[in-house]
Amino acid sequence: MLPTEPLLPYARELIEMERYFVVHGPRQSGKTTALRALARTLNAEGRVAAVWLSCENGKVAGDDVGWGESLVSAVRSAGRAVCAAGSPGSRSAGPARSGRPAAGSP
Repeated sequence: MLPTEPLLPYARELIEMERYFVVHGPRQSGKTTALRALARTLNAEGRVAAVWLSCENGKVAGDDVGWGESLVSAVRSAGRAVCAAGSPGSRSAGPARSGRPAAGSP
């Protein structure tokens, strides 16, 4: 298996800048593996809390935007609760504050 860090060369920089990023690639190219490895590394360092969330089952909502907004709100609330408890990642995560990327965000 190839090391996963080289698959996401700018991810750490974007995370430090509190920016959004998208990982895009063909099936079976290592996207999920790389992101899970990055989450494990970030959690082990203890400076931020990386949360793994799959929205794959959310496709049943179809075009129901309200359902998607409810999901984002629930994830945001859970993240704030974890941070308030003083676990790793107790600093507020920038992108989760608004739920939307800033203009010009990747």
